[in-house]
Amino acid sequence: MTTRTLLHAAYDRLTAAVGCGTGDRRTAALFSHAAALVRHAHEHGLAPAGERPPGPDGLLKSLESLAGCHPALTPLADPAALPLLEQPLGSAAWAAIKEFWDRHPALEDERRVDGYTLGDAYQLPPR
Repeated sequence: MTTRTLLHAAYDRLTAAVGCGTGDRRTAALFSHAAALVRHAHEHGLAPAGERPPGPDGLLKSLESLAGCHPALTPLADPAALPLLEQPLGSAAWAAIKEFWDRHPALEDERRVDGYTLGDAYQLPPR
């Protein structure tokens, strides 16, 4: 059973804060989710070994690396599927994402390895 420790409002606040920097809530949710996905993959040994590069550019490099791990992950490096290059991420927005995922695990129930709670960022209503 998954135990939820964060309310949906926490994800909403994160996306709203990042959205102030990007000007677009969809891009904010994509960056927030991608950062959690990369962190989760590295923490659980699902990503290639090595240190995660810091910052938004490091996030994009990590996504490219993950995309090369399995054919099903190739969309992680496809701008049409994950358009993170359309809107650059500023330092304040990146700091909000990093601080959020430093405090909260991407996976709230250690018996699950599918990142179920990561989808909460996509459940946000458009603004």
